[in-house]
Amino acid sequence: MKIEPKQDLHRYDKPWIGGTGKNLLPFFLVNGIKHNVNYSVMDNGTVVFNGTANSTATGDVYFHTKTGVATATELTALPAGNYKFSGISGGSTSSYRLYAAIYEDPIRYVGINDGIGEFTLSSATKVSLFLRLFAGTVFNNILVSPMIYAATESDIFEPYENICPIEGWDEVEVTRTGKNLVFDEMKNSSVGNAGEINELSRYSLYIAPVIAGRKYTITTDESSAVYGFWRSYPFTTRTYNNSRTISSNMTFTAPITGYIGFRSTINSTKAQLDNGTVATSYSAPQPMQQVQVSLSSVAGGTVYGGTVTVNEDGNGTLTVDKAAHICDGTEIVDESSTNGYMMIGTSHNAFMAKYNIPNNGAVGGPIPIVSHYKGRTYKQSSELNVGDSCTFYGVHQGSIGFYTIFDETTEFKQYLTEQYQAGTPVTFILPLTNP
Repeated sequence: MKIEPKQDLHRYDKPWIGGTGKNLLPFFLVNGIKHNVNYSVMDNGTVVFNGTANSTATGDVYFHTKTGVATATELTALPAGNYKFSGISGGSTSSYRLYAAIYEDPIRYVGINDGIGEFTLSSATKVSLFLRLFAGTVFNNILVSPMIYAATESDIFEPYENICPIEGWDEVEVTRTGKNLVFDEMKNSSVGNAGEINELSRYSLYIAPVIAGRKYTITTDESSAVYGFWRSYPFTTRTYNNSRTISSNMTFTAPITGYIGFRSTINSTKAQLDNGTVATSYSAPQPMQQVQVSLSSVAGGTVYGGTVTVNEDGNGTLTVDKAAHICDGTEIVDESSTNGYMMIGTSHNAFMAKYNIPNNGAVGGPIPIVSHYKGRTYKQSSELNVGDSCTFYGVHQGSIGFYTIFDETTEFKQYLTEQYQAGTPVTFILPLTNP
């Protein structure tokens, strides 16, 4: 079980550190309206659309800007390679479509109504996603989960990570389940047409936690999946939307973060909920456990990444595998006379010994999370403008390399000092050599 940094997905104006997760689409959209359609940004990075689109024109909502309007200036170029994108279902060429805008010359567009779209980049290119709202379309809680990801990754939705550390906590709570996410059985129960609980002697509702935007697959004794969603458990009310679903498709995308109850026979040896789109072999449910893991032994009570081991007795242990360095201007800074970049923490600097950084004279090793840059680029300092200030180059000779607008190391150190004093320090997070 992994602990990753706390994610503040869209209400953080200037992400401190970001862009390290599977989802490669920078996401900054906030609640708004486009062509009479309201869109609401959920805490997990999905977007819900409601309203009737303007009858005389189409409208586009871009997910990488706060205002939803088209611009490429805030985007990071993706390197050459094969990519996929996803996030909608039930669209059409006359209602709504999800498009990838690929900023070549001219701009190339790839659109999908459902499922997964694919595109290939022959060189580093900026890419964005937007939803096209066709004139007159009625939107009724249409859920969009925008994601761009490498073609080798799964299509299970993950939000874009604008990463902030887990800090100020004495402990974290971990929910434990097995491969089969079912953790309880409500005997003699089913879910009715209006989302009510019905007492039916031959059925049980099997209960499992779900996260909005993620895909899950049901295995049941029934020929069709019969299920509903609740925001809390035990169920004391109707389903969250006063309805249920009956479908021959056993895979679904969770509309809320909460709990699913799906129907199967009492004491079923088949009832299972899997993460993802594939039904795996049956595994008996495990009771769900809430485990408290203490962070008091972590310096400053801050965790940037680690692994939690949950023991059979319900106790947990935490191994921190990442650490951060926050630059304050006191670092040793050297300048590469041949390549023209500044190096923070060269191999003779003591604090770098903590990190798993190679000293082989070549760019390589673990790719750190680095603030104050918009992508892992190799832009020469002569191409930088004042707004860029510095851009991450790579891990090189036991150091963190930056191309900068500064000619002297003293100027760069002053920049580090000023950023630290302003509360926006240049920061990088790297794997620990000895977690």
